[in-house]
Amino acid sequence: MTSATSAEVTALHACISSLQASAGFKLPGMHASADFCRLYALVRMVEVVLTNLQRIDQLWPIFLSHVMELLGHAKTSIRNAAVDALAKAVVGALSHVNAVADADTDKVRHL
Repeated sequence: MTSATSAEVTALHACISSLQASAGFKLPGMHASADFCRLYALVRMVEVVLTNLQRIDQLWPIFLSHVMELLGHAKTSIRNAAVDALAKAVVGALSHVNAVADADTDKVRHL
């Protein structure tokens, strides 16, 4: 984990704690900050995978491990978020593969 990511997570924890403490505010459908942190991590992982598609073979096992953990979560909202994240990552990866294949085909045509 980079220091920027660590700082972001620390800031999120502080923000969630203060929100929950003020006037009895609770995040809808979430108990404590654990669920929020899981969803935040999931969103960040999708962003990292989609930004680094050239390294999908290295990132996919880490991403899939987290998604599989969330697919077994007790809350439907967490499981649905995991399915959506997986779908977004798969579509992004397939689009990347198609773009690379099209570029390779164009190179062969120009030879």
